[in-house]
Amino acid sequence: MADFKKGDRVSFKPGPKAKDNVTATVSAIEGAFLVTKGDDGKERRIRPGACTAAPAKQAA
Repeated sequence: MADFKKGDRVSFKPGPKAKDNVTATVSAIEGAFLVTKGDDGKERRIRPGACTAAPAKQAA
């Protein structure tokens, strides 16, 4: 299991039927969960084991 910290970019499947991964930034850590703010604007609480490290966002 990777240790994620605030500001890290992570990628995960948002649900069991999801076809694509969501990329988000860790905004806080609450107990065993990572609080993430996704590129779609949603805030989610994710288990660290469900996340993989994502490449940094490229500058436009």
